[in-house]
Amino acid sequence: MIIEKMAFCHQLMNYELHSLLSRPFNMSINSRLLMIFLALIALPSLMIGVLAIKNARENIESRVKARLSSVADLKAGQISDWLVDRKSDALLIANNFLNEEHFTIILDPNSDPEKRIAFAGFLTDNIVSIQQARLGYKEIMFVDINGRIILSTDPDRIGKNLSTDLSVIKTLSSPSGEHTEDIHLSTDGTLEMTFGHVLHKVDLLTNKTLKEINGAVIIRVQMDDTIYPLIDNWPDRGATGETLLVRPEGDEIVYLNPLQGNDFQPLSFSINRSASNAQPAHLSVSGNNGIITASDYAGDEVLAAYRSIPEMGWGLVVKQDVSEAFAPVSDLTKQWLLITFIILFIGVLVSVILARTLIRPLERLVSVTRLVANGDYSTQVSIDRNDELGDLAKSFQAMVHAVRERDSNLKSHSEELSALFDLSKMLMSTLRKSEIVDYALNFSINATSCSAGAVLLTNKSTEALLVEVVRNLPASLLGQQLPIDIHTEPGYSLVHREPFYISDIRDDNKFNALSIFRASDVRAILSVPLLIGDQPLGAIVLQSFEPREFTENEIHVVTAIANQAALALERAQLFDDLNESYDRTLQALVAALDFRDKETEGHSQRVVAYTLALADQMDFPADDLSTLRRGALLHDIGKIGVPDSILRKPGPLTSEEWEIMHKHPSWGFDILSGIPFLESAAEIVKSHQERWDGNGYDRGLAGENIPLGARIFSVADAFDAITSDRPYRSGRSYAVALDEIVNGSGSQFDPHVVDAFKRMPESIWADLKNKVMSSRTELVLPPTPKGDQLLKNLPNELKAFSRLIMTLGNSPKPDEFLNDAVRTSVDVLGAEACGIFLYDQENDSLSLAADHGLPEALKKHFMRFPVNGFHNEQVIRDGCIRLHEDWRKIPAFIDISQANDRPEWQNYLCVPLIAAGETTGVMGLFSKPSSPFDESRMHLFGLMGEQIGLALVNARRMNSIRQLAITDGLTGAYNRRYLNEFIEQELKRHTRYNHEISLILLDIDNYKQYNDKFGHLAGDQALHEFVSLLRRNIRTFDFVARYGGDEFVIVLPETIEAGANNVAKKIRNAVNAYKFPHASLTVSQGLVHLQQTSNIQLSEFLNMADQALFRAKQQGRDAIVIWKNN
Repeated sequence: MIIEKMAFCHQLMNYELHSLLSRPFNMSINSRLLMIFLALIALPSLMIGVLAIKNARENIESRVKARLSSVADLKAGQISDWLVDRKSDALLIANNFLNEEHFTIILDPNSDPEKRIAFAGFLTDNIVSIQQARLGYKEIMFVDINGRIILSTDPDRIGKNLSTDLSVIKTLSSPSGEHTEDIHLSTDGTLEMTFGHVLHKVDLLTNKTLKEINGAVIIRVQMDDTIYPLIDNWPDRGATGETLLVRPEGDEIVYLNPLQGNDFQPLSFSINRSASNAQPAHLSVSGNNGIITASDYAGDEVLAAYRSIPEMGWGLVVKQDVSEAFAPVSDLTKQWLLITFIILFIGVLVSVILARTLIRPLERLVSVTRLVANGDYSTQVSIDRNDELGDLAKSFQAMVHAVRERDSNLKSHSEELSALFDLSKMLMSTLRKSEIVDYALNFSINATSCSAGAVLLTNKSTEALLVEVVRNLPASLLGQQLPIDIHTEPGYSLVHREPFYISDIRDDNKFNALSIFRASDVRAILSVPLLIGDQPLGAIVLQSFEPREFTENEIHVVTAIANQAALALERAQLFDDLNESYDRTLQALVAALDFRDKETEGHSQRVVAYTLALADQMDFPADDLSTLRRGALLHDIGKIGVPDSILRKPGPLTSEEWEIMHKHPSWGFDILSGIPFLESAAEIVKSHQERWDGNGYDRGLAGENIPLGARIFSVADAFDAITSDRPYRSGRSYAVALDEIVNGSGSQFDPHVVDAFKRMPESIWADLKNKVMSSRTELVLPPTPKGDQLLKNLPNELKAFSRLIMTLGNSPKPDEFLNDAVRTSVDVLGAEACGIFLYDQENDSLSLAADHGLPEALKKHFMRFPVNGFHNEQVIRDGCIRLHEDWRKIPAFIDISQANDRPEWQNYLCVPLIAAGETTGVMGLFSKPSSPFDESRMHLFGLMGEQIGLALVNARRMNSIRQLAITDGLTGAYNRRYLNEFIEQELKRHTRYNHEISLILLDIDNYKQYNDKFGHLAGDQALHEFVSLLRRNIRTFDFVARYGGDEFVIVLPETIEAGANNVAKKIRNAVNAYKFPHASLTVSQGLVHLQQTSNIQLSEFLNMADQALFRAKQQGRDAIVIWKNN
């Protein structure tokens, strides 16, 4: 308020000065004021100089820090990669079966001497070739368990005893079987590191690796050729830039590389960790990453980026002296000081000259101005002069009077604005209708000093006004419904969409005031409608028990309150509708899951009811109940990824099947974690199989580390599992369930939750179960006509999102929800046409996946195209929305002559489909000139892009999960379980449609001898290459699976016997011609063909192929035998 007063004073003074300074008489103060203005130039000069220096320093500091941080990240990563590579070399040498076998033979005194010599030469050649391929490798050696060097790249060291060498001792005694010796000074005076890994003994009779340690591989690496050059080279390091590698030793920090600032050798220079010049190094070895300004080892102030290298407990510091970094700022400061001195000198000179004539009267005027600014309007200014200053004093006095009047008005408006601001904050903080109308009524009564009031909201179903809240009126009015009558004050204001008041209802004959207000001794009434656009939501009705007039300002304030309240009510309604839409979609999704898992049908709805009842017993926070309910409802959503063969298996699961089943909490978390309104519920889903004692899955959480919602759900879930019917048993009694849950307290269940369960009588659980089961059909059905009617009443934006969410919930198939998304964009959100293009990251290209309204020529041209050079390449690269005002000006459309084919189109909007930072595609939309893409629509389509992107990512995850469940991990072929499912499906098609079907059972001849001779790694590689051969010689829709060991099955749907025989011959020729890594292989094949419809079973079908394969092997292998009845 003071600022506004001073601004007004400033305007008046400027006007008077302008008029006075224009008078041409002797001794005018024009020249003197001009000199003052010149003196005032010094102040901006000072400010500009300070800001310039400050900005220059900040910019330089930001660039230097960014550069040092980038170098630190790069070097830390390079060091970590270097360490991993060295350890990997030792591991690969030690874990190679042939190396272990050869070394075992070399150490065996009973083995053939010639073989020992040959193997020693073979191993020596191997390690020599590795040493030559690696920069800085000083020596690679094999030592026995006594530390004696058996083999070495340095022949002079063979036979030496290293039993006292720390690297050898620690490697042989390491529990993990490996050891890395930190940088140290070797016996020959060089700095080196050693990497060791134990060698295991091989049983030469069984060719199996034993647990017994036979020796170790030791690799010595020189630092001067490896680490030091690696960390020392980085661009733009300047004269003081330096990289420091350190490690802690007790209370000291030891520097591991040569330093610029002293002559100490690596390892010979150290600083106490608490020293002021050790701060960056101390932070790095303490596991921290960052950048600070501090003193370095030489005591110089530096900017230092520090990184932790946890693999070795090292720290890395990249630093540059502050003096060098900020040298440009020093030069700028010197120039600024010189200029500032000159300006100040001029200012002082001018001030001395003006002091005698202007300073004293102006000081009096300034003193009075300060008093006025502080609110003292009674002060009189006394300047008895006949020049411009005298006239200015008179004008100032007149100005004070005007300020006094304006201040009064400002106080009134300020209080109103403050109240409206407070109301706005309160309305924005809640989504509860009761709180919104309560706030609005309280503020309206305070703003008008009324005696009482009420808020009435329209009831769409009854077309009446419902009394929601009252103040200083009988409580019996609450909940009453009143007709919307134009002859009443609220009715009139709603019908005419404007405020209306009566100063005294007893003197008014035109309106019939509501009888409920007359009974309350109300005299004056003000009714203000709650409007959204032209849609009435209700009215604020204010009453006074005395006759009175309502001022224009009061009506304006209450109207502002009503407008804010109406917006808040609409926001609350939209939020309720959206939540209802979300919940119906989730219920439909869970219904689909329950339908899939018949064993637990209805389980999700029951455990929701049980969980919420337990939560109420434990005073669970009300604000978190929605999250708890959704988490309980969706707890088994991860079972979407569990194959039907496991989920619906009638018998007990195998250990492998249990391993897959145990992954469903993690899969459920992955599905839900990317959906904003389900992120909290996702934690309950992930933790619902945890146990209080920590023996659950999938994270092994224990005690209160398990989310409270998951602990409550665990008891509810157990109760339902015990008391519900299963195919293999009937549901057990409440007493049995209670006994089992109490017995699990403190082990499986949270004791506090069990106590709450015990406090609830049996009748509560029975009532809950009956209530859920009687209403379950209504709860789990997909959206009903009532839900469709809800969508019709929603704005287009919510229609679009509700429709999209329903599709995503009901269909995990991308083609289905992508087609629905483009239709929604056109039919609901008013786009003229829409296309969705999926991004192939490997080929950096886009392909059309779904469209609605795109011309055929455009679809044909953009069916698949590269991203590089694409007119919206930035959308893919940066994940940003891009709007083209006129699509006809886009070169790509001009080139294919499409711009003139759709003259009614105007805007072209390109939206990324993005989730968790990954761009999965783009959505392109066209609009008419009459309906352009404004900011709100662009935001809406951006949100749709995020939802579609998330759905695509989830669909890919689900597909990956399914592939893992049906694929053989070694060969990439389908596994035995999925083979059985596929054959059963094909046999049903064979029976139903009379389709022919052929099957080939293949066995690799003499594979066991190949595997024993060349090792398991070679054998595994041969199997993998064999499957690749099979796939290259069959059709894309034919089926390849691993039957077991070295046996494989090919299923050929709708294939005659001659065609299947040709496939078998083609495979035999391909295998015979193929060069496997170590030796040739052949294959025997048994072929079965079913021509006419039969009811043959899976086992019988496979048994026929097995008989044919057996006959092929009897014929000498590398043969094909077709099964016949005889």
